[in-house]
Amino acid sequence: MAVLSGCAQPSFPVDTNDPSDFHEVAAIRLIVSTDFGREVLFNEEVTVRKGETCLDILADKLDVGTAYGGGFITSIEGIKSGYLKYPVERKDWFLYVNGFLSNTGGLTYQVSDGDTVHWYYRDWSFRQSVSAITGSFPGAFKYGYGGNNVATTIWHESGWKEEASRLQQALFAQGVQTVLIRSSDEISQDEKQNHHLIIIGSFQFPPVLEINRNWDRLGMFCRFNNGILEGYSPQGELAWEKSSDAGIIISMQNPFNPLGTGACRNICWVVSGTDKDSIEMSLNTLCHNHQSFEYYTGALITPGELLPLP
Repeated sequence: MAVLSGCAQPSFPVDTNDPSDFHEVAAIRLIVSTDFGREVLFNEEVTVRKGETCLDILADKLDVGTAYGGGFITSIEGIKSGYLKYPVERKDWFLYVNGFLSNTGGLTYQVSDGDTVHWYYRDWSFRQSVSAITGSFPGAFKYGYGGNNVATTIWHESGWKEEASRLQQALFAQGVQTVLIRSSDEISQDEKQNHHLIIIGSFQFPPVLEINRNWDRLGMFCRFNNGILEGYSPQGELAWEKSSDAGIIISMQNPFNPLGTGACRNICWVVSGTDKDSIEMSLNTLCHNHQSFEYYTGALITPGELLPLP
């Protein structure tokens, strides 16, 4: 669980800080939230020295409790790890950087300029691992993880090329450098495995179908079931069903990457829905109103309303 919370450290930590880093300044955004981003406790852009860690920055701004030499977060602003409660609760602090569930601890992740560092308190009784969140957009596509980034490929179903071009322009406007557009006939294996992906299409589009089949393993809170879009609570209970007028924007680390969804190499977003109008509605939200899901794991979009997933 220490690893899952993003707060673990190696048994024999090595100080890899380059002293020269501390003469440079980075601007990062620090967010602290609870209940899958529904309640935001802290959200500020802060200036830090390059080479500082996520835990350094957090402890400088908020009241933090730690254990095991600082390698495990026990509390932030008095909100305790579920392991410290009686009876024990499956609720804990998780660390996301630019939308990626960090594969290193807050004590060892050194921030880069532009990073969004999000400490996320959530229930993990249903989904132990949620490898990425839609919050922090466009961080994943603009900055990557750990100072390393890759190109973005918009992978669209037949008939959606014009909308893919519109999304490409929106990403360029957000400062994302390299954005390609590919149909299934055009996308290469390298792009599929090693780029960030934004998949646009119906629940019958093969990559959406494949992700949907593996929804459990991928830590998703919604799925298409016989054409019906189902949403689940943090505890895994069926919360709602939509047969029409419902779109989704969901995120995970790229499931087509052979290194797996914990590698922190690239991200995959799915923009889909129950029908064409719903997919269009979700795309418009992503292009023009991404602030509406700024802190969430994912989003359900219906006419006139956006709801968080879960």
